[in-house]
Amino acid sequence: MTYTIMSLNCLTEHLYSYGNMHFQKRETALKGLISQEKPDLIAAQEVSKTIQNSSAFSSYKMVGKQRGSLVANEYVPIFFLKER
Repeated sequence: MTYTIMSLNCLTEHLYSYGNMHFQKRETALKGLISQEKPDLIAAQEVSKTIQNSSAFSSYKMVGKQRGSLVANEYVPIFFLKER
């Protein structure tokens, strides 16, 4: 069995709460990238609750631990396709 894997830095939205870097502005591009590539696994960084709950990851389940920081609580999760 072969798996496709994507590495992804989601760039937490807490550092960029306005302008073009705001997650809502980047979410469409993220959804497009994931739907185009259709990876079986996504190794991600800087995933906040907002990003984790994004429809970009609706076809995926997540495993990982939360990492507390002074700025935000983030995850460094692995997302995997529910259907696999």
